[in-house]
Amino acid sequence: MSNDFSYDPRESGSNIITIIKRKFLPYWPLLFLLVGVALVLANLYAKSLTPVYQISSSILIKDEKKGISESKMVESIDFFEMNKIVENEIEVLQSHTLMRKVVEDLGLYCTYYENGEGKLKSAYATVPVKMKLKEVLKSTEGSPIPFIINENATIVTINEKQYPVNQWVQTEWGNAYFYSAIRDSADLQWKNKKFYFTLVDPKVVENGLLAGLKVAAINKLATVVHLNMKDPDPRKGEDILNGLIKVYLQAEVDDKNQAALNTLASVEGRLDFVVGQLDSVENAIQKFRTRSGVIDISQQGRQYLDAIGMYDRQLQDINIKMSVLDEIENYVADGSNASNIMPSTIGVNDPALTQLMGRLNDAQLQFEKLKHTTGENSPVLLAVKDQIKQIRPSILDAVKNQKVNLTIAKSNLSTASSKYSSLLSSIPQKEKQLLEISRQQSIKNQIYSYLLQRREEAALSYSTTVGNTRVIDYARSSLAPVSPNRLLLMVIFSLLGIIAFIGFVFFKEDISSKMLFRKDIESISDYAVAGELWKHPGGMTGKKNSRVGQVVEEQVRLLRNQFFLSDIKADRSLLITSAVGGDGKSFLARKLASSLGAIGKKVLLIDFDTVNQKLTNEFNMSGRKGLADFLNKKATMEELVHSVDNDGEYYVLPAGTRVFESDELLVEELIPMLLKELETRFDNIIGVTAPLEKDTNMVLLSKHFSNTVFVLKQGHTPKAQAAHYIGRNQPLLPSGAKIIFNAVPKRGMGAWGEEFGYGYYYTTT
Repeated sequence: MSNDFSYDPRESGSNIITIIKRKFLPYWPLLFLLVGVALVLANLYAKSLTPVYQISSSILIKDEKKGISESKMVESIDFFEMNKIVENEIEVLQSHTLMRKVVEDLGLYCTYYENGEGKLKSAYATVPVKMKLKEVLKSTEGSPIPFIINENATIVTINEKQYPVNQWVQTEWGNAYFYSAIRDSADLQWKNKKFYFTLVDPKVVENGLLAGLKVAAINKLATVVHLNMKDPDPRKGEDILNGLIKVYLQAEVDDKNQAALNTLASVEGRLDFVVGQLDSVENAIQKFRTRSGVIDISQQGRQYLDAIGMYDRQLQDINIKMSVLDEIENYVADGSNASNIMPSTIGVNDPALTQLMGRLNDAQLQFEKLKHTTGENSPVLLAVKDQIKQIRPSILDAVKNQKVNLTIAKSNLSTASSKYSSLLSSIPQKEKQLLEISRQQSIKNQIYSYLLQRREEAALSYSTTVGNTRVIDYARSSLAPVSPNRLLLMVIFSLLGIIAFIGFVFFKEDISSKMLFRKDIESISDYAVAGELWKHPGGMTGKKNSRVGQVVEEQVRLLRNQFFLSDIKADRSLLITSAVGGDGKSFLARKLASSLGAIGKKVLLIDFDTVNQKLTNEFNMSGRKGLADFLNKKATMEELVHSVDNDGEYYVLPAGTRVFESDELLVEELIPMLLKELETRFDNIIGVTAPLEKDTNMVLLSKHFSNTVFVLKQGHTPKAQAAHYIGRNQPLLPSGAKIIFNAVPKRGMGAWGEEFGYGYYYTTT
């Protein structure tokens, strides 16, 4: 008959789910406990966090590349419409310049608090008076400063100093302006409330807001841009996003107005010059008529003069165009005048040139705008700069082609004009001079009328300037906080609880330095495992009729049969040893002796541990003569053996009175002589040694016994100690020694653990 204990949960099996189930299921109450604690901690942590709301808004940017443009009516009025790209506008919306303006307008560098539920909470929406500073001289972050507001919200008291509302006053934090922030009746509940404020460097606030601001187009084809941010105060978040949109729209209008003003200034300068020339011509006509008395000319002369006048006007027009082209060429050739007023293309009938000048103007305005919102090495700024460099050569080529064409036309017109001038030689000199002066007057009047028209167009565009952006949704906050996310926190904390549970099981079983599984024994030793004993909560005094007690009794009987009753010539003596104390040698010896006694065997227990004398003390035989006395020749053999009052018939040979030399005497010839004599008197002899860590000489006793048993206690015997005595390299025990795995408990937690011990099942054959 033999017994087999053959399962280790760490061994691989055919079904990974079964392996996981066997490894972790016995500890499921701990899993529930840890997850429960984790859920409680998650709720407590969520309550400790400040609720955060989601604030969002959306705008529509009119990007001509994606088919979004103004109506014909608006296009006819807005002569300075600027082309936009959604990606560029997203960068502008996230610029420090715009956010700095929002921080200054709303005074966000000053944060307000009030008492609430044991801690300070935001009072942005409830404080009746707020403060603006021309410059924040010092920060008070981390140290809220209390202030009191009188019933009429006209006086603010800070550190026992009173400051009036709606006036600039000098404070220790800088030149401050206190103003009323009451927006509706709900804000009138400030009486008997204590408010606090903190001041932070505006740059810090600006960077923090930009870090939390998310601006993105809904997709690559749409021009709708979403703005999102999170803030503990929903009203504050709405004000920030609405303020950002307002500043962005105003910046767009300001850019268009600046372009219109630049054009107005250019046209006004040209008008002043033409008016002066026109006045000079009119005075010349008046003087000539008064001096010469010229009133009319013949019909023929008039026809010639009309023809000459037509050619002269065309020549003058060509000269104007040449002048304009020269001015454009000088402007474009000089790349350092980008910030100066761009010359107008008035009179140049070249759509391509006009378009190129418009693109150059747009690019330069965009460059100036980006230069104030981004760094010098910004990819967007460098891209616009490269675009300007590419447009300039195209403009110069267009100007050159126009000049060539105008030169040819001018040559042709000069030839025709000379022809008609020769025909006028017959006309009186005075009449000719009058007509020449009148011709100059007509040309100047035409130029003057044209410039007046352009000025009115620029003025109309300036007065009706609208942005290329439409607000779809103003800022709105979420109805419920988006953070903390209780469900997410509970999931995370639950996962942490599960991880802690898994870590506990692995640490307890896989990283333990104690002997836990049969696998641990087989990995270090070649000695056979004779069997195991379940952990009996009551030890020797435990209830034998309990399920565990019955199984333990059966396991002891199996070991008894294996060591003493396996055949007719069964071995009669057994030595029990272990690596460390407390492994259960005495328990096993008593159980075996009791089991042998129950079948009528005369059994003797010998306590070889003359130091600790645990077996001797268990039978209350301390002080009686025993083994040490015999070895020291202070007692006869008849005085050594003492009967035990038990149901079975077994006896005890106690350790006796210890003398230091007794330990060494164990290896002398008295021991074999004693054992030989005792074998004649008893059916079976069971010896219990001291732990080998205390006395290695105990190994020498094994040669005098038929069998040797090495006891390992589950969860108690260190792996290192066991490997030292039964390891494969230098085993100390005889080759036929057996191992008993003692005190194997239920694997898991309490009543929910695995019924058949620490991962083993038990069979008999």
